[in-house]
Amino acid sequence: KLLALVRRPRELLNTLHSPTIKMLLLSMGKHRSMTTFVSLLLSILLSFATANVERGIQIINESGSNVDIHWVHATTGEMVFQMNVMNGASAALNSFVGHRFEVRETASKKTGVCLGGSCSVGHFDVSLNQEQVVSVGPGIDVTFEDSLSRSKASATDILSECQERALKAVGTSSATTQSAIEDLVKCVEKSVTSTIEKSYEEVSFQASVRKDMAKLLENYTCADDELASSDPVSRTQWTFDGVTRDVAIMLDRPASKVHLVEDFISEEECKAMEKAAKPSLHKATVADGSGGSEVSKNRKAMQAGIRVPWSKEQEGHPIARLSR
Repeated sequence: KLLALVRRPRELLNTLHSPTIKMLLLSMGKHRSMTTFVSLLLSILLSFATANVERGIQIINESGSNVDIHWVHATTGEMVFQMNVMNGASAALNSFVGHRFEVRETASKKTGVCLGGSCSVGHFDVSLNQEQVVSVGPGIDVTFEDSLSRSKASATDILSECQERALKAVGTSSATTQSAIEDLVKCVEKSVTSTIEKSYEEVSFQASVRKDMAKLLENYTCADDELASSDPVSRTQWTFDGVTRDVAIMLDRPASKVHLVEDFISEEECKAMEKAAKPSLHKATVADGSGGSEVSKNRKAMQAGIRVPWSKEQEGHPIARLSR
């Protein structure tokens, strides 16, 4: 992220002119070690790079009492109330990387005090990783987990089990250190392979669900003749040969685009196309996903190839005019 910032000189210059960096540069004389200075500069630049990265956090309250979630201002320490999470409930929170939150036990509405006399407090910080979950246990014991911490825990479990087996092998008189190391490597390989296989199974399952849903949606949309078209993503105009036409952009993605041009074809051109296509009209094909094409039972469209009479373009032939 630092390299990406360095490659954008204007943004880097603006960053260096920020009040925080200016304070750091003014205090540079106090830091005799250039390593210390560079470390501070890197940490501040990295904080700028991740400041606008949004993350979702799930909060699970199993503390035995209701809790209040407050955002803590990084500079002033001011607390801003976000939500109240009841005991046994969960809530979703959207924030940004580096933001700090306080989890505070909610005082009783009747007495104004908490169960133990003083309200317990915990904290958590939003990380850069995905799948962040904050669990609040008894005594407002806050446990934070994300995709990275779960991976580390899983890896630790694997290594601990394999290490224990290797140590037992070393302890026997018949085993050598080399064989113990080989056993350790095999153990880790087996465990990691099993974990990867489970991940592949999950990915394959999700892919199959998406494909099955796509087939059902295709059948549904093609079977319903009265189904309304989607609203355009945007609208624009297209000018050709002195004529300006309205264009509705229905789909605009890197691999697929659908632009609907109003009054693109005249009645005369349309009839000429139908007449020329009628002798060779057949069921339209769709892409089969491997570079070829196939007939889909869900698609009702018909298609035909038409030879354009370019020799009659000067005479105003409708198909030649439309093709041009």
